[in-house]
Amino acid sequence: MKNEQLSIEELKETGSIHDKFISEWTYFGKAYRAGRAFIREALKQHERESDTNFSNRVDEAFNFPYCNNIVNIFNFFLTEKKVMRELANGSELGDRDDWRGFQKNCDLYGTNIDDFMGDTQKLSGAYGTAGILVDMPPGEFSENDNVYAYLSSYTPN
Repeated sequence: MKNEQLSIEELKETGSIHDKFISEWTYFGKAYRAGRAFIREALKQHERESDTNFSNRVDEAFNFPYCNNIVNIFNFFLTEKKVMRELANGSELGDRDDWRGFQKNCDLYGTNIDDFMGDTQKLSGAYGTAGILVDMPPGEFSENDNVYAYLSSYTPN
């Protein structure tokens, strides 16, 4: 497999599905985070409500992070037991330093793989989907360099 590096512009390209659903994904993200941005988008002015009354209602409104709580509770039940990973029979991957390093720090920010996958699963629960970008540091490395791939999660918006 050829090592191909994508430019920032290529990574930011979107397609017709993204264009079709971006407003929904943005709304889902606001619902998950709760707060003022969600209130401003969720509350609508009634046709007989004055601008002043509507503004006052928006200013006084509050909301509970129900979406966040539901996603987190669901995620807890899926991840309450430690993940058991099975490597292919005869695989020596489990004994390699780079594999152990990857499991302890899969995103170059010190996040272990189980926490990373749990956090990405929460994003997927909030947005309906999430992605994981896998990348490698550029350059040529020997087997003894202890260099490994790293992960970055992203949401559709």
